[in-house]
Amino acid sequence: MTRSCFAFVLLSGCLWADFKPSAWQHRKRLPVSTGQPITAVHIDRQVYAKAQPGLDDIRVIHGSEEVPYLVSRLAGSREDKQVPAEILDSSATSNSVQFVLSLPSVARHNHITLSTPETNFKRKVMVEASANGKSGWTTIRKEAYIFDFTYESQHSSILTIEYPVSTRSFLRVTIDGWTDPKVMQGASVSMAEERPPVRQVMQEFGQLKPTEDEKSKSTVYELDFGVAGIPKDQLRFEIDGDLMFHRAVDVETSDDDPKKGWVPHARGVLFRTPEEQSLWIQMGDSRARHLRIRVYHNDDKPLAIRVIVAEAILRRVIFPVNGAGGDYWLYYGNRGARAPSYDLPMVLAKSSVESASTVNAGAEEANAGYEPPAPPVVPFSDRHPELLYGVLGIAVLALGFLTVRFIQKASNTETKS
Repeated sequence: MTRSCFAFVLLSGCLWADFKPSAWQHRKRLPVSTGQPITAVHIDRQVYAKAQPGLDDIRVIHGSEEVPYLVSRLAGSREDKQVPAEILDSSATSNSVQFVLSLPSVARHNHITLSTPETNFKRKVMVEASANGKSGWTTIRKEAYIFDFTYESQHSSILTIEYPVSTRSFLRVTIDGWTDPKVMQGASVSMAEERPPVRQVMQEFGQLKPTEDEKSKSTVYELDFGVAGIPKDQLRFEIDGDLMFHRAVDVETSDDDPKKGWVPHARGVLFRTPEEQSLWIQMGDSRARHLRIRVYHNDDKPLAIRVIVAEAILRRVIFPVNGAGGDYWLYYGNRGARAPSYDLPMVLAKSSVESASTVNAGAEEANAGYEPPAPPVVPFSDRHPELLYGVLGIAVLALGFLTVRFIQKASNTETKS
């Protein structure tokens, strides 16, 4: 840590970036403590709304010196380890298909993914586990759902079932609604270990005004974030009542004007069963201003969605603090700024990032010394369009005159001959 901090002090005096205070529109005070060598500040909605989409114009300033920083994204982690599995037998009854999987006795597992050629379905699944495959079957997932859905050439499916971590060597899977064992082409088992991401609420939408689409049997919600650039990668739904459901969801985006059309962005499923529920949609990062959410209810009653909350993975600006006093500032709002390149990401230890002292930025301030960039030089022809029209008019008259003279000359030649 001591060596790292010494390197930061040296770096802070050797920066040759393009920071000129007059080119930045906004800033926030950073209440740092000189006793904390590494400091982190959360990037909030105001910064996202007025900074460049890629945050290339963020600068940390101490006095008149530019301070190196890095942006850390608290995205969590996930590791999937495939577990060998063998289907021992499969059977069917009048209303279900069942098969047994054999696994290594030492394996830990918590996910099973099914493979089937079937399309456009929704099926309830039960998963049981046993140590010997003959007796002692215990239900580890009583009511899960798999589905496949296609609408207007858009395809979505979920064929993976999650259950509590187990070390039992046999799994028995029962799928309601199918009666032919051949619908199951195979199955794979895995152990997924997750470190959940840290998220922040970017915007909450209440007082929703949904519309019904009778053709697709769906409910449509349009969300306007007011400005482009606000990140969101998860939608969380607050749904009234105790209705059990399993609904496919489409998410579309529009950058500026929804009347120009929507772009497909993500698909997912909302569900609630007596044992569990999933009331969020993972949608991948988007900075679009407008979202359109389509919840398919088919012939069921539409969901009573009360609130939709847009969330994003938390991002932090991390920077070193030297022993000197003085104010630290976060500057942003310069559309012409380039992304800075610092040594900090290469020399800062991972432990230092994780242990950084977090502070909250102060209120947004307009940079009193901001000078708007000079307007682009307009070409002479654009500033004086009348000259262009005059030249074109003269050219047309000249061409007409030459044409008439040519016709007259040709007529005289024919007359003489």
